[in-house]
Amino acid sequence: MAVIAASDADRFQTIVERMERYLARYEAARDSRAVFTFGYVQFTRALWAAIGVAPFADPAWVVLVVERFAEKYFEALDALDRGETPVTPWRQVFEAILTQRSSVLEDLVFGITAHIVHDLPLTLVEVGMHDENGVSRVADHHLINEVLKDSIDVMQDAVANRYEPLVSWLDHLGSDLDEIATDYGLRVSRGLAWYNAIRLLDERSREDALAAIKRGPLVLIEQVRRPPVWSLRFVLRGMRWVSSFFRRWPRPSGS
Repeated sequence: MAVIAASDADRFQTIVERMERYLARYEAARDSRAVFTFGYVQFTRALWAAIGVAPFADPAWVVLVVERFAEKYFEALDALDRGETPVTPWRQVFEAILTQRSSVLEDLVFGITAHIVHDLPLTLVEVGMHDENGVSRVADHHLINEVLKDSIDVMQDAVANRYEPLVSWLDHLGSDLDEIATDYGLRVSRGLAWYNAIRLLDERSREDALAAIKRGPLVLIEQVRRPPVWSLRFVLRGMRWVSSFFRRWPRPSGS
C-alpha cells in the first residue's frame, strides 16, 4: 500500500479549508450554492480519510485529481461572484438554483451532475490517465468510486439534516432526480466521465465529446424544471413551493 506524503496531505487539507470558506460565505448569504458545496465538503473529507488507508497505487495522483477537479468548481463560483458568465453548464445550474425557486435536492443534484459529467472528463485529461510507464490509472479511478459510494448515504442525510430536515422526502415524490446521488448513479456517471475523457483525447471524437459533456447536465435541468407532461410539471412545482417554506440555514459560527 502506497503512503501519502505529508505535502499531499497538506494539499488535501487546503482544498477542504477553501471549500469551507465558500460554504461559510454562501450560508451567511443564504445562497443556494451552499447546498452542493456542503455535500462536496462531505465527499472530500471522506476521500481524505480514505487516502492513507485504501490501496491506491498512486495517492499523489488521486490528490492531484481532487485538487484540479475542485479548482474547476471554484472557477465557476468565482466567475459568478465577479459578475462574469460561468462556463456551460455551470451558468445554467446557477440560473436554476439562484434565479428560480429550487428544492434542496435540486441544488445538490444539479451541482453533482455538472461537476461529474462536465468537469471530471476535463480533469482526467489534464492530470493524465496513464502513469509514466503507460499503465492505466483506471484502477485508482475505480477505487475513488468505491470510497465515494460508501459515503453517499451519509452525505445525503447530512445535507437533508442541515438544510431541509422536515420535508426532504417531498423531493423524492414523482421524480428520479436523486438517481445520480446514489451509489449506482455515482459509479455510472463517473464511469461515463472516464469514457468521455478517452473521447476527448481522440481528435476524431473530441468535438462530439465536448458537446456531450456540456449537454448532459442541461438535459437533466430541462427535464426537471420543464417536464413534458404538464400534470407532472404542476406537481413538481407545488412540491418545490412547499419545500421552500421548510428550508433552513445554519446559524453563522459564533452567533
